[in-house]
This record gives sequence, C-alpha cells and structure tokens, in this order.
Amino acid sequence: MKIMDDNFADYFEEENVPKEKVKDPEVETAEQRQEREMREVTIERRYDKQRLALAATGALLVIFALWWVGNRYFHVYETGSVRGCVMEMTNKGAIFKTYEGKMMTEKAYVDTVYNTDFQVTVRDDSIAAELGKLAGRGTKVELQYEAYKGMLPWRGENNNVVVAYTLAP
Repeated sequence: MKIMDDNFADYFEEENVPKEKVKDPEVETAEQRQEREMREVTIERRYDKQRLALAATGALLVIFALWWVGNRYFHVYETGSVRGCVMEMTNKGAIFKTYEGKMMTEKAYVDTVYNTDFQVTVRDDSIAAELGKLAGRGTKVELQYEAYKGMLPWRGENNNVVVAYTLAP
C-alpha cells in the first residue's frame, strides 16, 4: 500500500491548471454575415406579423363591440302604433326623470285571456302632460311608438318609447 504524502503537486494550483486557448475573434465571412442577418430579419418579420394579427384582432373586437352596443341600445328595433285607453301616467326616476305609462289596449277589451297592460315611456313633456290628463278617463288614443332591444337609464324603464299620439275615433 502506498502512503500519500503532502509533497505532491496540487492539480488546482495556478501552475497546473490547463490554460484554455484564447480564441482569436472569428472574422465573419460575407456568407456568415448574410445568414445571420437573414435569421434576424426573419425573426423580426415573424414578430411583426404576430403584432399585426393581434392589432387586427383587437380592432375587430372593438368594432364588433361598438356595433353590438349601437344595435342593442340606439337602433330602433320596431315602430308601430297601438290603440287603447291610457290607464296611468307617472314621473319616475331618482337621477333621470322619465314619464312611464300603462295602457289597456283594445285587444285586452276583446280577448279576456290577454290582460296585460302595454307599458310605455314618454320622452316629450308635452305629450306626457296630455296623456296624463287623459289617464283613467276611458278616452281612446292611438300611440305611435318606437321599440328598442335594450333599455338605457335616461330613456326610461320600458323599451317602448312614445313619439306621438292621436285621439282615436
């Protein structure tokens, strides 16, 4: 058996550490430079395409959201007229005061199964005042209205908005 002594040269001492070859800076050939530039441009183009696709998707989502809001809340869905007696006209609202009314239609007179009231919102103060005077008297009126798909707080509690009225014969 061999006994180790402390006089051996340590491998990790400065003099015994193998020195790495210092590489000379490689001189890039024209072909290597062209390949490197092509890779960089290709990566940039890919990121540009991704950014463009993301921006186009975002723009389409914004356009769709604007169209949906406009179609739901500002586009007149239905126009029509209904005949009957105004039963009630009230001024409601905490912040946005609107005139809300109920009307018993002629269809409710004829068909006893159909007994729901036609509820309307009146924007014009003068029309609301005239209908308020006729409320509960049994005077037949014909209301021209516009119906929207969605309600807005300043437009009233109902989708049916009265734009004009006439006294029915």
